[in-house]
Amino acid sequence: GVTSATAANLLDDYEEGTFNFTLEADGSNPTVGYNERGGSYTKIGNRVFIHGVVYPSSISGGSGGIRFTGLPFTAAEKGLGAVKFDRVRITNASAAYPTTVSVVAEQSTTYVTLNEMNDNSDETSSYVNVDDLAGNAYIAFSLQYRTTA
Repeated sequence: GVTSATAANLLDDYEEGTFNFTLEADGSNPTVGYNERGGSYTKIGNRVFIHGVVYPSSISGGSGGIRFTGLPFTAAEKGLGAVKFDRVRITNASAAYPTTVSVVAEQSTTYVTLNEMNDNSDETSSYVNVDDLAGNAYIAFSLQYRTTA
């Protein structure tokens, strides 16, 4: 056990909070109406744990890969997580294996993307595009990433 509170073993950075996501795209942003959106986080030292919900009522326009912007801390490196679609409305996703969609916090950003595996041979992935997602798709996700904040 630890017998002294030295810098190496002292937990002095703990924070909890909430925030709102905005659904955007890396090409042009869509117009989005929301039934619900938001997230909660716990920051322990340099690790950030996120739980988020994005439930758009309508999506029109926009182009490119989906981004949920508004993370409370900038990602120091790529962070990975899991995503769950309730009432699945991904309409044109090209994933050969649709269960391989994941949520990713990109390095040096304050947003997450939805990535899909393209095949099972070379492990390439691409973004789920904004035009692949229809309104009334309930999306819940959780992830963790490292931050320098």
